[in-house]
Amino acid sequence: DRPIQPPLPPPPPPAPPSPEEDWPDLDDGQLGTGKPQSSTALRQLAGVHMELKRGTYKTKFLNLLDCEQEEHTTFLKKRCDGIYKLCLYPVGMKRQQWMRTDNAKHAQCRYGRVLGLNGDQVAYAAQASNGTLRVTSEEVVAELTGENYHHTQDDLFILFTKENMQRLRTALRGVQDAAFESDGSVLVEFNIKASYFLNLKKALHEIPSEMIVKLLPNQGDFREFTHQLPKRFYDRLKLGRCSEDQLQALQTIVSCPPNGPPVLVSGAFGTGKTYLLAMAAHYFLQEARDTRGSALVLVCTQQHVSADAYLECFCALMEHGDAQVVRLVTDRKFSKQNTRHLTVPMFQRHLQKHSYQVGNKFVVITTFQTALRLVEFLSPGFFTHVLLDEGAQAREPETIAPLCLASHSSKVVIAGDQHQHCYWSLSMHTHTGRSCNAGAR
Repeated sequence: DRPIQPPLPPPPPPAPPSPEEDWPDLDDGQLGTGKPQSSTALRQLAGVHMELKRGTYKTKFLNLLDCEQEEHTTFLKKRCDGIYKLCLYPVGMKRQQWMRTDNAKHAQCRYGRVLGLNGDQVAYAAQASNGTLRVTSEEVVAELTGENYHHTQDDLFILFTKENMQRLRTALRGVQDAAFESDGSVLVEFNIKASYFLNLKKALHEIPSEMIVKLLPNQGDFREFTHQLPKRFYDRLKLGRCSEDQLQALQTIVSCPPNGPPVLVSGAFGTGKTYLLAMAAHYFLQEARDTRGSALVLVCTQQHVSADAYLECFCALMEHGDAQVVRLVTDRKFSKQNTRHLTVPMFQRHLQKHSYQVGNKFVVITTFQTALRLVEFLSPGFFTHVLLDEGAQAREPETIAPLCLASHSSKVVIAGDQHQHCYWSLSMHTHTGRSCNAGAR
């Protein structure tokens, strides 16, 4: 579930952009099947080198995603494909802890390991591949087990379904029900996670034009506003724990008009950005309760561990009255057996059972990657507030999914550290273009 992030090469000088008023819609032909176009064709596309403007936003990022997918495909092949040793465990062996699978069809599967990769190769293969690899030929496909997402060993754990095991017996002589180890001449090839890029393209297709306007504001969109935090919230939010700078930052977040540009919060590690966003989420819930309105809050982070921190450290702060806090995961392998953890299908069924109208209040905590799944069944503008943490670590295409779920009237807050290894004080960039110190310690 962790995004894949090799850097892109610097683009050549931009070609003349399309007109501002031209808002291209991406049809199914442009979305394709997740397969990138050839590099020669990409270089000929003016969209790759367009200046990033409102009228060129979708076209530019579509072509950049094609280019990035081709880079990842080449990088995965060069880094991980090769000749390795295959080790198969005996049929009927006692179930081990690393044999994690929830799929009943794998009851008859055969487990094994690929030997010869180092820990970095295993981590990248688990991250960038679609969870499968070809062994000896195109017809023999093995699947990566869930253990590869949790360990840093040099072994790559795999399994073969009954059908693929029969194909492997045909391709490799000597494979029996007993333990088997090849002589080191087995060709292993990994398949790129094309669905990752296809989902990003679908999210790009769904992003409303009004959100693009919000992301690329003109100078006239920045207006003066009054910093205020109603006194009744001071005791409720237990603001005595906050520094003066954090309090000023919170005042700016809650005071900025929701239909304006996003609020940017920057600060080094440990300056209290996560706590600040948790307080903001709690404020939005309390405000909705007092005004009998809605507060559907989406909190997105780059890493699962960061999303878990919100639930473990700040759940009591964010949860209030009839509001509910949910930690959304794509798969149970990322869950810590907490009753607040829901998989995406569980959350979808929950929404179908409880129709959310005016007056509803909840907080959804998840990662940028998991938010891609929400685009499949939630309409644009579903969330009234979108809070993006670790924004400096995320690439812009990854933030498209949560931004698709906001509208022009949704409040968007992006927090991060643009200098990851520098000791910067937390600052708030206001709608007037000024910066105010907001959380140094």
